Amino acid sequence: MNRGTGPLPHRYARRAHALDPDDRLIGTLTRAAPVDLPPISALGLETALEAMAPASKLAIAADIDCWLN
Repeated sequence: MNRGTGPLPHRYARRAHALDPDDRLIGTLTRAAPVDLPPISALGLETALEAMAPASKLAIAADIDCWLN
């Protein structure tokens, strides 16, 4: 097969029930946080999440999920 003549790879769409990256990361961080952790700033969390790429959020959540299990 010549380069550039084959079919394009198929990327599967996100599942309808999958969480968005922000919700997945927040949920994972919530599970990892100790019970006695003091409250954090919602504005600080929102600012940090806005500065991150969606793929980075999902990668961090996946890494923490592996560490928790």
